[in-house]
Amino acid sequence: MNKIATLVAIAVIGAQLFKATAPTTTTDLATRCGMTEREFILVSSITEAESNRSQDPEDLDGRILIAVTILNRVNDTSGAFPNTIEGVLNQPGQFATMRNGEPICSNTELSDEAVVQAVELIEAGEAPAVFFFNCIGFNSLGEPYGDGPVGGNYFMTWEAEEWQN
Repeated sequence: MNKIATLVAIAVIGAQLFKATAPTTTTDLATRCGMTEREFILVSSITEAESNRSQDPEDLDGRILIAVTILNRVNDTSGAFPNTIEGVLNQPGQFATMRNGEPICSNTELSDEAVVQAVELIEAGEAPAVFFFNCIGFNSLGEPYGDGPVGGNYFMTWEAEEWQN
């Protein structure tokens, strides 16, 4: 192979590698998750804000469960929760990290990844049925999920019929 052909081959391979590793935009992630960009940023930002109790700043598992909780509420058909992301996040007494319709902090790459993984788990039918969490401990709103806190929060599953009675 001559020098020019080698340089062209290197340039083509390099361009393909750059294209494959180019950063994904928030718009791309939102589309991938079936959300508007605003919805994606809201879920990711609240996921980040609610995960601040973790002793591990790189905790992904706790963030995924927070995002799953939000999306489980949106997808719930019992009527106990609004069926939109903004409705769930603005429901009175539910997300203290949402103020006047806006999250108290910004999304991060880690919280963006958590939202993507939460959507993938839900789509695959592998997401836990978590609907509640708090940092104090398990409460009477649902059945404990797991043995203790994940990322600084205790998560609970829920059966709509039990909660409404």
